[in-house]
Amino acid sequence: MQKNIVNTLHTNKHPNWKSKILTVMMDKCNAIRNAVIETNPTTIILSCYFHMMKTVKNYFSGVSNGNNYWEMTAKNHLQLLHLSVNHQIFNNLAEIIIEKWRIDGFVDAATKFRDGYLCDQWKNWYIGSIPEAGQGNTNNLLESFNGTIKALVPKSTI
Repeated sequence: MQKNIVNTLHTNKHPNWKSKILTVMMDKCNAIRNAVIETNPTTIILSCYFHMMKTVKNYFSGVSNGNNYWEMTAKNHLQLLHLSVNHQIFNNLAEIIIEKWRIDGFVDAATKFRDGYLCDQWKNWYIGSIPEAGQGNTNNLLESFNGTIKALVPKSTI
């Protein structure tokens, strides 16, 4: 799938892609991420805050008291973490949150969150990771970009 996306990015290059792309906002799709990096190696990949929140909310679903914990505690933790202004604050606060979730009995959710959204590839969803002033923190307005790629790449390879 990645090779098809790379070919699509090269052959259907958007006119604005003639210059260096500084950042790309996306939901968590490794194939698209890898294709963007292959075609534009210095691009900073930003993860969509909305999609991260939606995914992590699901980590608490179906677990005893999970929905309540999400609404009353975990959601607030992530909103606070999202406001981190630099990597050090983000990393320190993330460690505290992961430990709190573990202590409160949500080990699986803590592990999935750590592995999925605190790893180097996908942790750029907080305010301090956005390099350009005025850039959004969700890809809601950019869903058409992913939709265009998905429309141009044959479904059999996705």
